Amino acid sequence: MLSENETIHQHQQKLDEMFVRFNLSAKSVCKESGVSETMLSRFRNGKADLGSGKLIALLQAVPQSASVWYISQLLGTTPEGLSIVALVLQATPQEKGEVLSAIGEWVKKPEMSQIDSRDLLQLKIAV
Repeated sequence: MLSENETIHQHQQKLDEMFVRFNLSAKSVCKESGVSETMLSRFRNGKADLGSGKLIALLQAVPQSASVWYISQLLGTTPEGLSIVALVLQATPQEKGEVLSAIGEWVKKPEMSQIDSRDLLQLKIAV
């Protein structure tokens, strides 16, 4: 079990990663959520706790794909219905390369010739 400080650090790290991964502007998210830019900056830099109300306000102000990603990262789970397509679209270029490489290796297997390519779109993978 993580200590309180480790949990807060994990929240800070994943929130930072969410802003980068989804190309979010702190200024626009703060404006939409009502959370001050100073407060968000202090949280992201480990100088203050954000509090659940402000965190929820921030998550409501970002695209749903970003908030789902954030929560999934914290919980270590994949939400129901999250498809491989959605994951690839939000992946970094390096992650996209890894996915393509893994799919290429998988498709090379002889038993794969009997699977309809449309089935690939229905695959679900862990975030």
